[in-house]
Amino acid sequence: VSLPGPSGDDIPLRRVPAGEGVTVVGVTQALNGAMKPQVTLLAEKSTEWAKKITDGYMNHRTAWNALNTMIWPSLTYPLAVCSLTKTQGDFIITPLYKALLPELGLQWKFPRLWCHAPTSLQGLALPHPYIEQGIDQLKMVLHRGLSTEINGGLQRASLAQAQLELGISTPLFLADFQQYGHLL
Repeated sequence: VSLPGPSGDDIPLRRVPAGEGVTVVGVTQALNGAMKPQVTLLAEKSTEWAKKITDGYMNHRTAWNALNTMIWPSLTYPLAVCSLTKTQGDFIITPLYKALLPELGLQWKFPRLWCHAPTSLQGLALPHPYIEQGIDQLKMVLHRGLSTEINGGLQRASLAQAQLELGISTPLFLADFQQYGHLL
Protein backbone atom coordinates (compact mmCIF):
# COMPACT_ATOMS: atom_id res chain seq x y z
CA VAL A 1 0.00 0.00 0.00
CA SER A 2 1.35 3.41 -0.89
CA LEU A 3 0.29 7.04 -0.88
CA PRO A 4 1.34 9.89 -3.13
CA GLY A 5 4.03 12.06 -1.52
CA PRO A 6 4.49 15.83 -1.81
CA SER A 7 6.39 15.43 -5.08
CA GLY A 8 3.74 13.10 -6.53
CA ASP A 9 5.84 9.94 -6.13
CA ASP A 10 4.27 6.95 -4.40
CA ILE A 11 5.61 6.39 -0.89
CA PRO A 12 5.08 2.90 0.57
CA LEU A 13 3.39 2.75 3.98
CA ARG A 14 5.26 0.89 6.69
CA ARG A 15 3.39 -2.08 8.12
CA VAL A 16 3.35 -1.95 11.92
CA PRO A 17 2.70 -5.06 14.03
CA ALA A 18 -0.19 -4.58 16.46
CA GLY A 19 2.02 -4.93 19.56
CA GLU A 20 4.69 -2.47 18.40
CA GLY A 21 4.52 1.01 19.84
CA VAL A 22 4.24 4.00 17.54
CA THR A 23 5.10 7.43 18.93
CA VAL A 24 2.87 10.27 17.83
CA VAL A 25 2.94 13.71 19.50
CA GLY A 26 4.97 12.39 22.46
CA VAL A 27 2.70 9.43 23.22
CA THR A 28 3.68 5.86 22.38
CA GLN A 29 0.74 3.59 21.65
CA ALA A 30 0.40 0.06 20.33
CA LEU A 31 -2.46 -0.71 17.98
CA ASN A 32 -3.61 -3.57 20.21
CA GLY A 33 -3.93 -1.20 23.21
CA ALA A 34 -1.01 -2.70 25.16
CA MET A 35 0.76 -0.23 27.42
CA LYS A 36 4.11 -2.05 27.36
CA PRO A 37 5.77 0.27 24.77
CA GLN A 38 4.71 3.38 26.74
CA VAL A 39 5.76 1.81 30.06
CA THR A 40 9.16 0.92 28.58
CA LEU A 41 9.65 4.46 27.30
CA LEU A 42 8.66 6.06 30.62
CA ALA A 43 10.86 3.62 32.57
CA GLU A 44 13.81 4.53 30.33
CA LYS A 45 13.17 8.24 30.98
CA SER A 46 12.95 7.56 34.71
CA THR A 47 16.21 5.59 34.67
CA GLU A 48 17.90 8.33 32.63
CA TRP A 49 16.84 10.95 35.18
CA ALA A 50 18.03 8.68 38.01
CA LYS A 51 21.46 8.35 36.38
CA LYS A 52 21.72 12.13 35.99
CA ILE A 53 20.79 12.57 39.65
CA THR A 54 23.32 10.03 40.93
CA ASP A 55 26.10 11.38 38.67
CA GLY A 56 25.68 14.94 39.93
CA TYR A 57 25.02 16.80 43.15
CA MET A 58 21.94 18.73 44.20
CA ASN A 59 21.01 20.33 47.47
CA HIS A 60 17.58 19.47 48.89
CA ARG A 61 15.83 22.57 47.54
CA THR A 62 17.23 22.07 44.05
CA ALA A 63 16.15 18.42 44.11
CA TRP A 64 12.54 19.39 44.95
CA ASN A 65 12.56 22.07 42.26
CA ALA A 66 14.01 19.63 39.71
CA LEU A 67 11.31 17.07 40.49
CA ASN A 68 8.47 19.57 40.20
CA THR A 69 9.68 21.60 37.22
CA MET A 70 11.66 19.22 34.99
CA ILE A 71 11.55 15.55 35.96
CA TRP A 72 7.86 15.02 36.69
CA PRO A 73 6.54 17.11 33.76
CA SER A 74 8.70 15.04 31.39
CA LEU A 75 7.08 11.84 32.72
CA THR A 76 3.50 13.06 33.12
CA TYR A 77 2.79 14.27 29.58
CA PRO A 78 1.30 11.02 28.15
CA LEU A 79 -0.47 9.84 31.32
CA ALA A 80 -3.94 11.20 30.45
CA VAL A 81 -4.22 8.80 27.51
CA CYS A 82 -2.62 5.78 29.21
CA SER A 83 -4.13 2.89 31.11
CA LEU A 84 -1.25 1.91 33.37
CA THR A 85 -1.62 -0.48 36.27
CA LYS A 86 -0.27 0.37 39.72
CA THR A 87 2.48 -2.23 39.21
CA GLN A 88 3.51 -0.56 35.94
CA GLY A 89 3.54 2.81 37.71
CA ASP A 90 5.79 1.37 40.43
CA PHE A 91 8.11 -0.05 37.76
CA ILE A 92 8.37 3.36 36.10
CA ILE A 93 8.99 5.41 39.22
CA THR A 94 11.15 3.11 41.41
CA PRO A 95 14.57 3.89 39.84
CA LEU A 96 13.86 7.60 39.96
CA TYR A 97 12.84 7.69 43.60
CA LYS A 98 15.69 5.38 44.59
CA ALA A 99 18.09 8.04 43.28
CA LEU A 100 16.03 11.11 44.20
CA LEU A 101 15.07 10.37 47.82
CA PRO A 102 18.65 10.71 49.15
CA GLU A 103 18.96 14.01 47.28
CA LEU A 104 15.78 15.15 49.04
CA GLY A 105 17.46 14.34 52.36
CA LEU A 106 15.58 11.08 52.90
CA GLN A 107 16.55 7.44 53.16
CA TRP A 108 15.86 5.64 49.85
CA LYS A 109 13.99 2.86 51.67
CA PHE A 110 11.45 5.39 52.96
CA PRO A 111 8.05 3.59 52.92
CA ARG A 112 6.40 4.13 49.53
CA LEU A 113 2.98 4.53 51.15
CA TRP A 114 4.25 7.64 52.92
CA CYS A 115 6.13 8.88 49.85
CA HIS A 116 2.86 9.29 47.98
CA ALA A 117 0.62 10.25 50.91
CA PRO A 118 -0.47 13.91 51.09
CA THR A 119 1.41 16.29 53.36
CA SER A 120 -1.76 16.70 55.45
CA LEU A 121 -1.22 13.07 56.52
CA GLN A 122 2.52 13.60 57.14
CA GLY A 123 3.44 12.18 53.73
CA LEU A 124 5.81 13.60 51.13
CA ALA A 125 3.15 14.06 48.42
CA LEU A 126 5.48 12.67 45.75
CA PRO A 127 3.62 11.96 42.52
CA HIS A 128 2.92 8.40 41.34
CA PRO A 129 2.13 7.67 37.67
CA TYR A 130 -0.92 5.52 38.44
CA ILE A 131 -2.56 8.15 40.64
CA GLU A 132 -1.60 11.08 38.42
CA GLN A 133 -2.95 9.20 35.39
CA GLY A 134 -6.36 8.90 37.06
CA ILE A 135 -6.37 12.57 38.04
CA ASP A 136 -5.44 13.63 34.49
CA GLN A 137 -8.17 11.42 33.01
CA LEU A 138 -10.81 12.83 35.34
CA LYS A 139 -9.71 16.37 34.51
CA MET A 140 -9.97 15.59 30.81
CA VAL A 141 -13.53 14.26 31.15
CA LEU A 142 -14.65 17.09 33.42
CA HIS A 143 -13.06 19.93 31.42
CA ARG A 144 -13.65 18.72 27.89
CA GLY A 145 -16.68 16.47 28.19
CA LEU A 146 -19.18 19.29 27.89
CA SER A 147 -17.21 21.39 25.42
CA THR A 148 -18.31 21.91 21.85
CA GLU A 149 -14.83 20.92 20.61
CA ILE A 150 -14.33 17.61 18.85
CA ASN A 151 -12.95 15.94 22.00
CA GLY A 152 -16.08 16.83 23.94
CA GLY A 153 -18.27 15.38 21.19
CA LEU A 154 -16.18 12.20 21.06
CA GLN A 155 -16.40 11.75 24.83
CA ARG A 156 -20.16 12.23 24.85
CA ALA A 157 -20.53 9.77 21.96
CA SER A 158 -18.37 7.20 23.79
CA LEU A 159 -20.46 7.55 26.96
CA ALA A 160 -23.70 7.18 24.97
CA GLN A 161 -22.29 4.11 23.19
CA ALA A 162 -21.27 2.54 26.51
CA GLN A 163 -24.75 3.18 27.92
CA LEU A 164 -26.32 1.65 24.80
CA GLU A 165 -24.06 -1.42 24.99
CA LEU A 166 -24.99 -1.92 28.65
CA GLY A 167 -28.67 -1.67 27.73
CA ILE A 168 -29.54 0.66 30.59
CA SER A 169 -31.64 3.81 30.67
CA THR A 170 -29.83 5.20 33.72
CA PRO A 171 -27.11 7.75 32.92
CA LEU A 172 -23.79 5.89 32.82
CA PHE A 173 -22.20 7.66 35.79
CA LEU A 174 -25.28 6.95 37.94
CA ALA A 175 -25.27 3.22 37.15
CA ASP A 176 -23.97 0.76 39.73
CA PHE A 177 -20.31 0.17 38.89
CA GLN A 178 -20.23 -3.10 40.85
CA GLN A 179 -22.95 -4.46 38.60
CA TYR A 180 -21.88 -3.05 35.22
CA GLY A 181 -18.17 -2.19 35.54
CA HIS A 182 -16.88 -5.55 34.34
CA LEU A 183 -18.85 -5.14 31.09
CA LEU A 184 -16.99 -1.97 30.17
